[in-house]
Amino acid sequence: MKPKIKKGYRRPRAKRPVDKAPVRGYDSNWEYELHSGILNDWKIHSEQAGYIVEHTYHPDFIREIDGKKIYLEAKGRFWDHNEYNKYVWIAKALPKDIELVLVVVLLVLLLQIKLIL
Repeated sequence: MKPKIKKGYRRPRAKRPVDKAPVRGYDSNWEYELHSGILNDWKIHSEQAGYIVEHTYHPDFIREIDGKKIYLEAKGRFWDHNEYNKYVWIAKALPKDIELVLVVVLLVLLLQIKLIL
């Protein structure tokens, strides 16, 4: 029986098996085996193809100030680097007349308030 996990906590990921380092020029040993075998007459890593993943952003609050539209995002916390990075990409993608402002509640401030009370 699995132990109960407290709400808000994540169970650690299962560790991947340790594999030998890939052969030089290949991303994995699997690629090397394929290229050495049934795909030996294929080119490997010879071209690049760019791609974009489309996303939609819904700001928490919107207001226009002095002719400039402000998107305000209220964040209690960032769970991981990817979530933080999302707002970097949003800010880069916005038109010049729209500005993204993040309002982040810091855990340190919350702890200070608890200590004072």
